[in-house]
Amino acid sequence: MKKSFVIHTDSLSILDDLTDEQAGQLFKAIKSYHEGEDSDLDTIIRIAFNPFRNQFQRDQEKYLNRVEVNRANGSKGGKKKVANASKRKPKVAILADSDSDSVSDNDKEEIYRSFDHLSITLKDYSKLVETWEASDVSRILDSIQNYKENKKYKSLYLTARNWLQTTPRKKVDVKEIKHWNNQ
Repeated sequence: MKKSFVIHTDSLSILDDLTDEQAGQLFKAIKSYHEGEDSDLDTIIRIAFNPFRNQFQRDQEKYLNRVEVNRANGSKGGKKKVANASKRKPKVAILADSDSDSVSDNDKEEIYRSFDHLSITLKDYSKLVETWEASDVSRILDSIQNYKENKKYKSLYLTARNWLQTTPRKKVDVKEIKHWNNQ
């Protein structure tokens, strides 16, 4: 049993119809009920007490249901986090140089940027910078990182590419195009 209970204010209007002595008996009956004791009540007090008892029983039932839901949520909460931990990619810092002996270039692609559960490789970043200005790409990556619902995204590269579609593309120098055509 809980250590406290609620008396709903709309139930207190019955006190206006009782004498002070009867109101005192009603509150003693409420106390006895919550201590698990039986009390011998006269008819008027028993009639006044029944709605309180029914409300106490409903409240107790709601409380026990809430306790059960919380217990179930608590027991599965930690398990879910532990199970998902093995699936998450660890956060990787931006690599300054690729002279590392522990990771070969073939085993891991160099991570350009990583946050939350998303990361973009240097290769994918370079693809974006070929089409859009580096400042626009960086601005979009910052926006994605700060977007509170970014947890639904699976690929930082694809998300950035989609977000960049509304950004003007990089202007290509006409001299470069002529140079490419002559090759």
